[in-house]
Amino acid sequence: MVWMWVFNCPNTNCDEVLFLHNAQTATWSDFMTLKEGVNVTTAVVDAWSTVLIAREKSRGWGTPSRLFASTTTTVGTVVNTIGTRDERIELFKARLDADLRASDHVGTATLDMYLFPIIQDGHYYVMSVNFNQYKFDIIDCDSKQVPNDKKYHDAPVDLLDMLSEYVESKRQWARAIHARNLRPKRMQMSWRDATPNADSAIFAMRHMESFTGQTARTWQCGLQRGNRQQLNNLRKRFMHNILLAEANEYMHNVSSRVGRYDCDRITRPSH
Repeated sequence: MVWMWVFNCPNTNCDEVLFLHNAQTATWSDFMTLKEGVNVTTAVVDAWSTVLIAREKSRGWGTPSRLFASTTTTVGTVVNTIGTRDERIELFKARLDADLRASDHVGTATLDMYLFPIIQDGHYYVMSVNFNQYKFDIIDCDSKQVPNDKKYHDAPVDLLDMLSEYVESKRQWARAIHARNLRPKRMQMSWRDATPNADSAIFAMRHMESFTGQTARTWQCGLQRGNRQQLNNLRKRFMHNILLAEANEYMHNVSSRVGRYDCDRITRPSH
């Protein structure tokens, strides 16, 4: 019903903010990019990161603690870099600290994993740094056989550089050393697709939700290669899960309006 309301509600204001958490916002027009075949905006992906951070409060026993960064954290610092290295480090630290403040984590020392949704050349993927297993995974739905340095350029190296400086600033010397010595490994999942097109954000959002450090062989995230209907269903679920999440300060407003829309739709006379 949330899906129908977003796309069929009369008098839509595309600039209206439907998701708000601290300073993180997503507008009506952002959520309309969850329509089939449309490239999803970073605002939706960042809202999803916020929802996943909030879910960490109820994670199961033995599940690694994860921090989900915003796409903003790596833009200009890791991809599409601007400024000097020192400037990028300071910007990265400030942005990742903002992501941390949006969570209920008491600090960085208890974090097991950092997950970074990346948008590069219009394509979304995830980079995961796991300090429990000392692994650096690139999680990409694109199965085309391209060398990492050609596909991702300097992004993996720059991310480790930024993150090692970040954890070192938190006086986590051992983690900083380990981060500098990690090597990226691109995961070979069976559901990867040579033509992900506009669905790369949907893959990335599902990867963020379900990845806790598994190997490609043991990771069961429910995705199937070439199943477009499954991805379209995920678009609907993500919209529902974000707009009706407790993390959304406008959740009650949205829920009330969806309810009124449903009542009006049912009682509206047919022609």
